[in-house]
Amino acid sequence: MTRPAPELAALIQCWIDELQPSTFGDWPLRVCRDDLNALPLRGNRIFLWALRPDGTVLCMDHEAFGHPTEPETDPLILYAVLFQAARRHPELQELVPPRPETAQPCDTCEGVGWTDRPDGSGESCMSCNGLGWFTAQR
Repeated sequence: MTRPAPELAALIQCWIDELQPSTFGDWPLRVCRDDLNALPLRGNRIFLWALRPDGTVLCMDHEAFGHPTEPETDPLILYAVLFQAARRHPELQELVPPRPETAQPCDTCEGVGWTDRPDGSGESCMSCNGLGWFTAQR
């Protein structure tokens, strides 16, 4: 885990404070803001990854009872989640760890983590579980 500079930590906290969950379906945002003090970064059908101002990336199982949450430790997932987050928030680039040697961009989604449907909407890529990357051992 890379500790963000104080200015970036303050910016992350500002983004967390600005989260405005307004509907019942926004409960993951509410949990991230109110219970975890973390900025949601990326999610797939089972997990949601969020960033705390201290640089900790959390992984919440939003499908399990009680929504267990713990720090993410898998180097590929940390890389993929922070890489994707830095696309949306370039300020987070300093937190992106070095790419694991075995990491390869997903051929299906071309490294973005989602695929387009004919109606123009997107959905999480099934090949890489929405991460945009996989390891050579898949």
